Amino acid sequence: MGVVGIKGRGGSHIQEWGKMPNVEVAYLIDVDSTTHAKRVGEIEKAFGNTPTCVQDLRKALEDKNLDAVSIATCNHTHSLLTIWACQAGKDVYVEKPGSQSAFEGAKCVEAARKYKRIVQYGMQNRSAPYNIAAKKYIEEGNLGGKGSDNHKATVVGDTVGDPFKDTSGPSLNILIKLMSMVSIVMAGLTVAFSLL
Repeated sequence: MGVVGIKGRGGSHIQEWGKMPNVEVAYLIDVDSTTHAKRVGEIEKAFGNTPTCVQDLRKALEDKNLDAVSIATCNHTHSLLTIWACQAGKDVYVEKPGSQSAFEGAKCVEAARKYKRIVQYGMQNRSAPYNIAAKKYIEEGNLGGKGSDNHKATVVGDTVGDPFKDTSGPSLNILIKLMSMVSIVMAGLTVAFSLL
């Protein structure tokens, strides 16, 4: 596995991939070479191997032994790096957003299909319990709709600690509803683009 972008979120990728059986973090890829030594030390201590460090993903993609890359770089680079990895015959895990536009997303899907690669977008949030509860709440007609007053924000008691404790009434915080709706819409768009 090669991890692209090893600051912030990339550190989590390193730790999670490193814990998996039969997975070795073999490459650390980051344009900022000052981050390499710290992450190499962490990997050596936690997992017992020494990864190769490069600043350019294309160098790592030349390695025939590299099976996949995990992308946690700046958002505007996600699509290009995904396409490059597919072209090089590597599977990809890429953080959200997978693309900055519908065009870029379609090109990522096109590359995955053309080169027969697995590309997984970081959409794990869509299966989180609070989103499942919000989806059910919306499907049951409890949010919006003609003649409905469910759009009114009503806060009753302590809804901050566990806003989904009671999903049957108006105490469900409107902000949580809207955030969940956005997540559901984004998940739907991801599915729609994957069908292009």
